[in-house]
Amino acid sequence: MSTPTSNRFSARRQAAAISVIYLMISGIWVYVSNYLLFGQAPVITIETLGEIEAISDGIVVVGTAYLIYLLIHHSIARLQRSEQALMEQRGRLQALSHRLLDIEENERRAIAREPHDEIGQALTGLKLSLETAARLPQAPADAQIAAAVGVANDLIARVRNLSLNLRPAALDDLGLLPALLWHFERYTQQTGVRVDFRHQGLAERRFEHEIETVACRIVQEALTNVARHAQCAEVEVRVWADDALLNLRIEDYGIGFNALRRMNANSSGLLGMEERAAIVGGTLSIESQPGSGTQLVAELPLAPVRAGENHGGGDLS
Repeated sequence: MSTPTSNRFSARRQAAAISVIYLMISGIWVYVSNYLLFGQAPVITIETLGEIEAISDGIVVVGTAYLIYLLIHHSIARLQRSEQALMEQRGRLQALSHRLLDIEENERRAIAREPHDEIGQALTGLKLSLETAARLPQAPADAQIAAAVGVANDLIARVRNLSLNLRPAALDDLGLLPALLWHFERYTQQTGVRVDFRHQGLAERRFEHEIETVACRIVQEALTNVARHAQCAEVEVRVWADDALLNLRIEDYGIGFNALRRMNANSSGLLGMEERAAIVGGTLSIESQPGSGTQLVAELPLAPVRAGENHGGGDLS
């Protein structure tokens, strides 16, 4: 790959070469014209000389215009090739980003399944064994067994929370709407922030796997930001779908922030949401000002709805 310095020198060499060629052509033309005028014709009238000069000037103008055309054509062709290469590179980067996010979700799914299926089962067996031992006539061990049962219950809860935090099973098993309802209930229990949720076109409807994952992650990240920064008691979430788009709007009336400055500062949370939306061909915008709350809007394109598919209900009013 050439460096900017080598490209600069290459352009200078090309310009110098073109200038030398043009000067050589001009010099040859001057020599030939003088030879034809004065070497072959000893007597030339003023009228003839004027005609010859006019023709000469015309040829020089046409030649110069043709050289300029070649230079412009060459420059445009190079720009087009550079633009095509840039578009191809951008496409490769988007494909790579898509692949990385897909790997992340697959890893989350695998990690979420392992604690629930293996560690969770083992802890459940431990709990059952301890509960069985507690029924035996061993009074001195009752306190220790009760404590062990408490530890087992705590471990089971921790494993369940770990699994759910990584990836809610409802998203894969039931779809976007049940996963969001479950997440809102759990979010309010953990943070104390109420979620005013209204939807339309989601009931009994499944979307493509990528769309459901992206929508769920955007909502989760947006609510996490509300709990961390907004300093408000309630957040509004609106989700609605038609044949073409799945729309998300998360709005709070908290302290707000300078959205442009935060995006320019490469906030990982905001950029992550924007990147997820872009991966599926969607868009994401954030409007916020200090003291005015925050509104996040995402539009995710959907595949054409199959005939007879139930669009579901809901109320956004």
